[in-house]
Amino acid sequence: MTGKKRKETARALLEEFLPAHGYELYNIKYVKDAGDWCLQVYIDKAGIPEGEYIGTADCELVSRYLSDRMDEEEGGGEKYYLIVSSPGLDRELFLPEHYERFKGKQADLKLYQPLDGDKEIHGVLGGIEDGAVIVERSDKETLKIPLEKIAKANLAVVF
Repeated sequence: MTGKKRKETARALLEEFLPAHGYELYNIKYVKDAGDWCLQVYIDKAGIPEGEYIGTADCELVSRYLSDRMDEEEGGGEKYYLIVSSPGLDRELFLPEHYERFKGKQADLKLYQPLDGDKEIHGVLGGIEDGAVIVERSDKETLKIPLEKIAKANLAVVF
């Protein structure tokens, strides 16, 4: 089974299971890690209720379910590791809806090329507009950064 197919299969298997248990799918990756293939599934609490986080028991429940169902679907095949986890406090922002969802939160963005001399931008997310991420920096300057120019973005951990 190809990595793309494995991700699609996992997504389909989780489609009903996660909402029925109060979770939602945040992201799925299929990557090579230390020479081995790894299916990484990131789950979150549905709607992210303030103060509620994914714990080890949540990850174990989803992992056991998905592992059993994937084994049934594949019936063997290429070996890989399954990891189910929370996206974390410093979660990476992958999709346009992530930028919209975390509007008002501080984030760190790394760009492929400098924008006004900076390849790293820190500021408060203002959502998405016309395919560009809106970021308000601490100097109150508002930037519109096209999604395709963002190499990586994470929520900032603020204590």
